[in-house]
Amino acid sequence: MTDVRAGSLRRRLLLGAALWITVALLVSGGAVAWLLTRAVETQVYDGLAAEVDRLVAAIEIAPDRQIRVAPLPPSPEFAKPYSGHYWEVLGPAGVLLRSRSLWDGVLELPSDVLADGELHRHRGTAPDGRPVNVVERAVVPVGLEHPLRVVVAVDRAVITEVTRPAVVTLAVALAILAAGLVVAAWLQVSAGPVSGIALGEHDALGGGWPDEVAELAGELDRVLWSNRRMIETARRQAADLAHALKTRLAVAANEADALHAVDAQAAASLAEELAAAQRLLDRHLARVRAGGGVPGLRRQVPAAPVVGRVADVVLRLSERPLSLDRQLAADSLFLGDRADLEEIAGNLLDNAVKWAARRVRVRVAREADQLRFSVEDDGPGIPATERGRVLDAGVRLDERAVGSGLGLAIVGELVAAYGGRVELDDSPLGGLRVSVVLPAIAAH
Repeated sequence: MTDVRAGSLRRRLLLGAALWITVALLVSGGAVAWLLTRAVETQVYDGLAAEVDRLVAAIEIAPDRQIRVAPLPPSPEFAKPYSGHYWEVLGPAGVLLRSRSLWDGVLELPSDVLADGELHRHRGTAPDGRPVNVVERAVVPVGLEHPLRVVVAVDRAVITEVTRPAVVTLAVALAILAAGLVVAAWLQVSAGPVSGIALGEHDALGGGWPDEVAELAGELDRVLWSNRRMIETARRQAADLAHALKTRLAVAANEADALHAVDAQAAASLAEELAAAQRLLDRHLARVRAGGGVPGLRRQVPAAPVVGRVADVVLRLSERPLSLDRQLAADSLFLGDRADLEEIAGNLLDNAVKWAARRVRVRVAREADQLRFSVEDDGPGIPATERGRVLDAGVRLDERAVGSGLGLAIVGELVAAYGGRVELDDSPLGGLRVSVVLPAIAAH
């Protein structure tokens, strides 16, 4: 998953890219929409100017100095009331002639002083209160001493009707483009070998990086390689040391048994100290084994087959016939060291088999970016007040049971190394259910 914390460089790059993409496309879209509107408006004004010229050519002065327009403009829109297309002829005293589309109203026009023949563009208001684009020309026909204002207007909705579909289409296209660019930016800052290392898919960054970061990538690869070598060497040496110490402890235990015939009290004391040393050794060995929890040593391990094989081994070693119910999801993954998962599964299954009466159930399931692994039995269980203690090293609630009391403590050490958790509760089978939640993919 992509790191989205406040201090994340990825977050800053992604937000910066998204911001600039949004601003750039908004400005570009606004500019294109404005230019489109201006182009349509210019065409509308040109059409109105042509209508004005036709009206001017159609003005006639009768012998009685009456003014008429013949022929009337042929457009049917001028004859339909409040159609949005209007014309007027005005004299010094007001409106002399008007289109039928104005009905009983007149256009509200700004006061203007025009020279003879001059063409002006205005914004006005129709009788129904809607805004209109206006073109007018002042003319002084032969036979008149005063100029006339010849006006043609059109509802601004005409412009909107033409531009709206184009603007909507442009907005949708730019929104899709913005989403695509943001996704591309996200892929640029999220994908690649760096996230692959966290996911356990790669061991190193590798080559193919730009020159500016190639040297840094090489240094990081060397650090990762050195880190893996040191951890693997430390784990191997710790395992060798543990094997040697276990051998010495076994010899000392035999000597303690031989001493029992001479001094039973001293032999018992020595055996107790040797057992404590054995538990301490097992606990610290578990911590060393948890080195797989270190990033760079993790791998995506299919959990179902690993747990299944461990269950087969534990059941085969059991001295009692038990029923094992398996519910292992095929898509379950564990991000870590296979040996750590085997150690966790082995301890939990061994503990369940030890206390079960007849049945043991093991479940493995994928939950989002986590793996839930649970083992339950039909044994006596553990009282709720005592469950917190069993995760402590060396604690055994029943001293008659065989073992060191380190099983659940080792599980707790390993799970803690991976940032997981252990949950103890009642099983529907009647005994104890131990659930372990572990990472399935890298969490940031």
